[in-house]
Amino acid sequence: MNSFAMKSGKTLSVLVGKIVGKTLSLLAGNIINKGESEKEKNINLLIRYKEYNCLYLLYEKEHKGAINTLVKQTGVGSTKLNGSSKMTELLDIENAKAKINLVFSYWKNGDSKEFSKSNIFCVLSGKSSKDENATIQEQFQMWLLGYQLTETFFLFLKNEKLIILTSDKKKKFLQPLLENIDVVEVLERNNDNIDNFEKIKKTIEDSKSEDIAILKDTDATGIFFECCYDFIKKLNKFELDVSNNIKHLLNFRSDSDMKIQKNGSDIACIILKSILITTIENALDSEEFESHEMIKDKALKFHENKKCIIKLRDKLKVDIDDIDVIYSNVQSGNKFILNYKNSNDKNYLSQNEGTILVGIGIKYKELCCNITRTLLLNAKSQHKELYNFTVAIEKYIIKECLIVSMSYSDVYKKAVNYLKSNKREYSSLCDIDLEDYFVKCIGHVIGLEFMEKEFLITENNVNTVIEKNTSYNLSVGFENVHGYDKNNFAIWISDTIFINDKGEVTILTDAISKEINTISYELEDSKSDDEDKTDVKKEIKNEDKKKTGISASILNNAASVIVSDRLRRRNKNSLAHNNEQEMEELNRRQNELKEKKMNEIKFRFSKGTSDYKDLSKKNIKKLEDLKTYNDADLLPRDLKPNLICVDNKHECILLPINGAHIPFHVSTIKNLSSNYEDNNDIFVLRINFQVPGNQSVVKGDFNAFPTLQQKEMYIKELIFKSNDEKHLQIIVKQVKELIKQVKQKEVEADVNDPKHAQDKLILNKSGRRIILRDLMTRPNIFTGRKILGTLELHSNGLRYSANSRGNTEHIDILFDDIKYAFYQPCDGQLIILIHFHLKRYIMVGKKKTLDVQFYCEAGTQIDDLDRAKARNVYDPDEMHDEMKEREQKNKLNLIFKNFVQQMQDISKIEFEIPYPELTFSGVPNKSNVEIFVTANTINHLVEWPPFILSVEDIEIASLERVHHGLRNFDMIFVFKDYTKPVKRIDVIPTEYIDTIKKWLTTIDIVYYEGKNNLQWGNILKTILADIDSFVNSKGFDGFLGEDDEEDEHSAEDEDEDDEYEVDESELSAEDDSDYDDSEEESLATESDGEGEVEEDSEDEGLSWDELEERAKKGQKEKKKKK
Repeated sequence: MNSFAMKSGKTLSVLVGKIVGKTLSLLAGNIINKGESEKEKNINLLIRYKEYNCLYLLYEKEHKGAINTLVKQTGVGSTKLNGSSKMTELLDIENAKAKINLVFSYWKNGDSKEFSKSNIFCVLSGKSSKDENATIQEQFQMWLLGYQLTETFFLFLKNEKLIILTSDKKKKFLQPLLENIDVVEVLERNNDNIDNFEKIKKTIEDSKSEDIAILKDTDATGIFFECCYDFIKKLNKFELDVSNNIKHLLNFRSDSDMKIQKNGSDIACIILKSILITTIENALDSEEFESHEMIKDKALKFHENKKCIIKLRDKLKVDIDDIDVIYSNVQSGNKFILNYKNSNDKNYLSQNEGTILVGIGIKYKELCCNITRTLLLNAKSQHKELYNFTVAIEKYIIKECLIVSMSYSDVYKKAVNYLKSNKREYSSLCDIDLEDYFVKCIGHVIGLEFMEKEFLITENNVNTVIEKNTSYNLSVGFENVHGYDKNNFAIWISDTIFINDKGEVTILTDAISKEINTISYELEDSKSDDEDKTDVKKEIKNEDKKKTGISASILNNAASVIVSDRLRRRNKNSLAHNNEQEMEELNRRQNELKEKKMNEIKFRFSKGTSDYKDLSKKNIKKLEDLKTYNDADLLPRDLKPNLICVDNKHECILLPINGAHIPFHVSTIKNLSSNYEDNNDIFVLRINFQVPGNQSVVKGDFNAFPTLQQKEMYIKELIFKSNDEKHLQIIVKQVKELIKQVKQKEVEADVNDPKHAQDKLILNKSGRRIILRDLMTRPNIFTGRKILGTLELHSNGLRYSANSRGNTEHIDILFDDIKYAFYQPCDGQLIILIHFHLKRYIMVGKKKTLDVQFYCEAGTQIDDLDRAKARNVYDPDEMHDEMKEREQKNKLNLIFKNFVQQMQDISKIEFEIPYPELTFSGVPNKSNVEIFVTANTINHLVEWPPFILSVEDIEIASLERVHHGLRNFDMIFVFKDYTKPVKRIDVIPTEYIDTIKKWLTTIDIVYYEGKNNLQWGNILKTILADIDSFVNSKGFDGFLGEDDEEDEHSAEDEDEDDEYEVDESELSAEDDSDYDDSEEESLATESDGEGEVEEDSEDEGLSWDELEERAKKGQKEKKKKK
């Protein structure tokens, strides 16, 4: 990160710094408020600022007038750099003197053989770089003087002489160096610099050096830089690139640097404690849903936190403008990545037992600092022991490994050896290969740059050694350790440390303790390890007696207790229901979202149509374009008079009308049937055709019917009568089969459309095969019975293969085609599954689908009730079966989990992980099931067809039938594409409504609340019919925002939405063509409660004797018929 140079953009960005008692934000405000002209947009304004009211402006000459005008308008003057008394305060003379002497000492002592070859060392700099990363010469100037001087030439002579060639203003800025350091000479550059270069050339020749050590940026620009570099090349000296040598020199920290870095470390501790940890505490205490991204953003915007700013100013006396947050990281749940990057994932902060990683890196006065801590939630003995072991490893590294002149590789190996030899002291860690989870890098040098690859303390870095007067970021941790409870957790501790000239180590970030009693949370209703290990009998017997206490040491001495979700729901008087302040904040946030949504809708419909409407999602043919025969000669030659004929080749039925055969394409037929008329003793064939109004061809706005001329009409029905029953039945069968073939052909043509063409799967023909065996798939790849197959990972996708009666079928899924991936273990379920929701349709068997699921049955699907009656709770056979089933489920979970992790490593696809805190029940399709919420979806996958709703496609949510006294409500989701029908989840228990409202607000979705159900089909048609009226009447707020006004669209019958139905492309993914009756069986969820049993009403109340008598009568009737 480079804060020296600013990026130029459409808006004029200004770094805020103090100047003459005013702030530069005034200047920025004036520029923005007055509106940007083209001239102002092109201004390249680079600002260098420091304490003591100094501003250094650099700008292009052609825009000098424009900037001066703006400065005059604001009344803010540019402080000129001169030799006044304040200028001595700008430069830290003692620090600069120490650094200059160190350069000569490092050079002469031969610490670097390559650097010592030359008697001349020059540093060239051009115009300010716009790159985010500072160049080596910029770093060198910042390290040497504390400032970057653009278009300046530094020349060091080994006989302790420093010549600086720079501009007039910079010469005045460097005047204190001339007055206090004898070896420094500053030359003022001019237009041609002939005299200056002659003087420098004579000095170089006097040094009698054949080589010249040089530090330059290959991408530097500017006339002055080019002139200096041309001058160097004309000297005919061999150029030595000493960039790597200088990097070692830049690691040196002076006393002044250490004061800055200590202040920076204290700043990092304050921001970590007062913002990140406090936010996590509040989220756990109130059980609010805060995402990792939201928490870390608060640290990045620390200047908006008044309490934190007061602490920084009053306690540390620092200038807020000198602080820059490099990164902020918050991680929890089951997956951790131990790296120093902003945590951009939208996963919510986990409130389950485990660990939370929290860290921050800051740059203060151009020196970086870092700190990371681990918080424990309901920590089990394994969590506590590994945390204590991590702290012990860090202490050992500080005491025994960070020895001056020891190589980085030896430091790492020594730490790993300590790990291997001491893990036996912790009983819960003995069986774990901890070295496999240990970090691959235990630290790095930290200073002007946060991290550089040359100074990583790793096993392979054998050439770099520990140095004195250097700062390090020490990092010790274990990543994604598999716990006894099958959940992953991580421990990570990072501290900024300093090794002084005596080799003593000081921890700069010790303001936040690492003691376990200060970083532990104990949540109410948490189980201890002893409870987990007790057998079933003791657990049942003592369940009512056990009550978990509250830990005496809650981080930050939190006054409140974190109450579990189960207890909160039971307690009607809890804070979640009565906290008026919380609801006010929720309503305030919703009002902001509604205003934002209205602006978004206006923008989307500004051109008269929504960007989300996909007109190309369905290929529909006009019925007038359907052709059967281009020539009469193509008619079948075996046609017989007055006899109906089906032509499969031309996809038509030929009907005899007035002595001629008239062809009708089967796509024009709605349905047909054959019946027997008793009165006339004749068979009747009835054919119904597609006509406008029945919406069987197109269930949407597209009109597939031809435009008729006046006096033309449609044939709606044709009736044929015959005595030949067999022939009519054959015709009906042939036509229905032909219709299926035509539809299947259209589906395959749509899937195989070139614009939807799928890339080829690259098979993994070498290396280890990653396979899941004995899986079934939905939709079924074969018609009829279910077939077991294998799922194998390949280079760019997956292949499922199954064999039935010698016929092998494949399902190929490319990683690039996967929109969402789900893994659902068999915890409380009868199946374990991996599910993929795709970006485009694929063919599975003969079905077109967007969802493919691979699953395996776990546990007993059928139980013998007669056998169960003879058993009791403590039956050894019963307990053995349960144990065996539990072991089988654990084994399947482990196999599937390993497959998923390997797939994530190969494909970089992140699987959707449900948030247990947000799970609720409802009816998305036909059954009342558990609905899971992930970062990007709302889903239920066990019942088929699956329910998957993408959060990014949601326009608004409507909570309906919300009324005092009702035990449940309905939630309807309206899509951004108004041509799509709404998705609904019905019969949601009212106890979840507060949780759902908070969650919707957290993900920035507007919701409305009402007492009645609405006819959304009619509402959306009305909106699409008159978009302007909808936008002008405040959008959805116009008719949903008024709670007291009774809605005109309240539903008398919820099933009346059939007028607004799904189009065929959506039906292909959701109707019976994809999910037929064979696929719709329920793989029910296991339940601890009592199940509902449906009894046959006809047999209800009958005894066994009566049922037996009825069966005998049925058999006698069958014999009589025979």
